[in-house]
Amino acid sequence: MNDSTNISVNTYFDLEGEEIFVVSKSGNILMVERGKDSTTITSHLAGAEIKSITTADNQLIEDGDDFG
Repeated sequence: MNDSTNISVNTYFDLEGEEIFVVSKSGNILMVERGKDSTTITSHLAGAEIKSITTADNQLIEDGDDFG
């Protein structure tokens, strides 16, 4: 993570189909829980796009949905 300025704790993100949850943050170091909502934990390359999942988005996603 080069710049985590706009990333908040207690936020969900989609990282190439894997849902992650930000537990804590110190500078640009994030502690996350991976594979949330039964998504598959996979390897990711540096620079992979991370998409924020808002509260409104999360309410539309059924548990276990793999975004595919």
